[in-house]
Amino acid sequence: MASMQTIVAGTQIDAPRADVFAFFEHMNDRRYRAWHPEAHRDFRYVSGDRIETGTVAHFEEVVGGDHHSFDAEYAAVVPDRLIEFRLTHPVWRLFLPTVRLEFRDSGRGSHFVQKLFLRSGPVSAHSARVQGELATVHQHVVEEGEYLRDVVENDRLDAIDAGSDPAVVGGPSAQRLNVQTP
Repeated sequence: MASMQTIVAGTQIDAPRADVFAFFEHMNDRRYRAWHPEAHRDFRYVSGDRIETGTVAHFEEVVGGDHHSFDAEYAAVVPDRLIEFRLTHPVWRLFLPTVRLEFRDSGRGSHFVQKLFLRSGPVSAHSARVQGELATVHQHVVEEGEYLRDVVENDRLDAIDAGSDPAVVGGPSAQRLNVQTP
């Protein structure tokens, strides 16, 4: 019997949730790479040209030294509140049925929450190897939140879109953002 696990990472951002959502609203390859410069490799639309329900996008990233390439369909988009997508490949969707990005108000800005809903079998759910891989994925989404905070709080979106943001070209150092890498 399969069991569900959820990886959750939240990041406090000193900006209104509409500003945080705006980063994703017109996602492109530059923005995707800025979201995690050391890991994100490619983003493009397979169908559509913006994030909205039904659009399919292609993502490539390196997590824990492993290259991942996948297409995902945006299943729900609620402006300033929620983006939810699911992988289009039926086999991969068995293991990762849904990814949800939530945008919440908080006392001093907004709270960005990422949730990855994972399905595993009874043996793999307790495997040390699988648990290590899940910890690596959790660290990756924590880092994405840190990079997103840096982009939004330092008002770097226009520079990223123009291709003139030096952090995207050279990649900000993990140390500058106080991100722990495995």
